Amino acid sequence: MSEKVFDVDTLYEDADRTIALVTLQGVGARVRNLRSATSYHVVSGHGYFFRKFPNTGQLFDKKVGPGDVVHIPAGTEYQDSGDLVMLATSTPAFDPSDVEVLG
Repeated sequence: MSEKVFDVDTLYEDADRTIALVTLQGVGARVRNLRSATSYHVVSGHGYFFRKFPNTGQLFDKKVGPGDVVHIPAGTEYQDSGDLVMLATSTPAFDPSDVEVLG
């Protein structure tokens, strides 16, 4: 079972977007946001993003560090892990009810 220890500080939100500072320490569950695309800009720390694209089934595993950007299109299965501080931008605005937990 995956465990995720995180803190989210929403910096700005309207109907079109959510901008948040995310601090992650640990391993996240595999999830998919059915409506919003999210870009994660790594501010500090190191970790990994796993992505599985819905149209092709292609798998990507990316090691990330400061300055890296990971874009997760809506409907894409992903999992994050590590000790990271990230600026996350979701469009349209993030709604937790749109997130499907896969494992």
